[in-house]
Amino acid sequence: MKNAPLGWLLLALSMSAPLLLACSSPPPADPSQAETSDEAEPAEVAEAEAGETPEPEPPRPTCEDGTCFECGQGFCPRGAYCDGSAPGGAACAWIQECPGDPSCACLVRVLGSSCKCESGPSGPQVDCS
Repeated sequence: MKNAPLGWLLLALSMSAPLLLACSSPPPADPSQAETSDEAEPAEVAEAEAGETPEPEPPRPTCEDGTCFECGQGFCPRGAYCDGSAPGGAACAWIQECPGDPSCACLVRVLGSSCKCESGPSGPQVDCS
């Protein structure tokens, strides 16, 4: 008999669980409301876009101080080289065997003779296509 109240409690909880889940689910979408919200959306977006002013682009580094050089559409820090054959476009790369300011002689020695390297004031440009 002592277990009878516990049994009834478990039965009541198990029967009420589906009701609790049904109450917590979102109501079904009303198709008439969906059409109006779709129609209003482009106008709202156009108004929001018209009121926004684009933020100016941050100034790009000039590398005049010698701490970086241009590589593709970005910049590499000194000590890196510009890999012109990188997937997706030119990108900065480093080789542990060529520390400091890597020379073309060191880069070609490590990367292989099939790579072409041009050294200039902007930094080493390597192409291993």
